[in-house]
Amino acid sequence: KNTALRQLERFEESKEAKLLSYDDIAKATEISAFENAVIAPLFGFRNNVDYYRKTSCINFLDNIQVPTLIINAADDPFFDPTFFPFEKGCDSTTGKKNQSPIKLIRTEHGGHLGFMFHQVQKEETDLLDVSFMPAELARFVKHIFDRRFYLERADSIWQYARINNQRYFGE
Repeated sequence: KNTALRQLERFEESKEAKLLSYDDIAKATEISAFENAVIAPLFGFRNNVDYYRKTSCINFLDNIQVPTLIINAADDPFFDPTFFPFEKGCDSTTGKKNQSPIKLIRTEHGGHLGFMFHQVQKEETDLLDVSFMPAELARFVKHIFDRRFYLERADSIWQYARINNQRYFGE
């Protein structure tokens, strides 16, 4: 917020600065108020809800065609804790079951970027003294590498998913 206010003062004659209200930015005490005061007007959205609806990754998940790992913590303050699109993942029992190249993982804790600092316990992985995110990423890459023959042969990700009877992490 303070950086935005300083930049607004510094570039007060710019066309971008004219879209913003110094008072609205100064009054912002929540992320949503800041987004309404800065993000929405700068990028042409009506408000923060319009911004999230139009830029949400949910709009693009069905078009992903390569193996993708998405990790989210239920306590991430930037995301709605009641929503996580499990039906878009390869473990779904309702969506495109086993046809999706997306592995979705949701943890109870981690916050926003908290995975970078979580130290795994010895029983959690073979990669001792490595934080959670690098260990999970290494497992995902190993899973894909071990199945590269099928990926190279497959005409599409759907064929890969059909051929691959062993799910990531389910071995």
